[in-house]
Amino acid sequence: MATYNALDLNSKPQHLGEFGEANVPNGKVTPTAGGNGDILRFTKIPAGSEVHAIVLANDDLDSNVTPLIAFKIGYTPVDGVNPAASDAYFVAAGDITLQAVNGGKVYSKFDPIKFEYDVFLILTLTAAAATFAAGSVWAKALTRNVGVK
Repeated sequence: MATYNALDLNSKPQHLGEFGEANVPNGKVTPTAGGNGDILRFTKIPAGSEVHAIVLANDDLDSNVTPLIAFKIGYTPVDGVNPAASDAYFVAAGDITLQAVNGGKVYSKFDPIKFEYDVFLILTLTAAAATFAAGSVWAKALTRNVGVK
């Protein structure tokens, strides 16, 4: 199991305005393999953000037909403690795949969630690529800045 980070994961500033403006943390990851359990970390979602949608776009990362390279999307705490991680909060395992047939942009459905702590937006592979193909995955969180308690 490997973890792949967006190149600017820890260097891209994430601004939180004082008047509740929209913010769109985003990132691009280019994994070198597609194994079951691999994690792609796209961006930090800053504390005080209320997430309303996740947008995902991808290249075809599996040039074979079966098995499908499948995944789930969730979050994990930047500090390793708070909040408790939920690796399938935004997209449940098996809902969509990273193949061209199901590629393109995906908007996920979930109840909006507010974070009191910084979290990473993550994608976890739940089924390995039959024939891994080089490519990238892009993700962004559509958020509203509401501030921390």
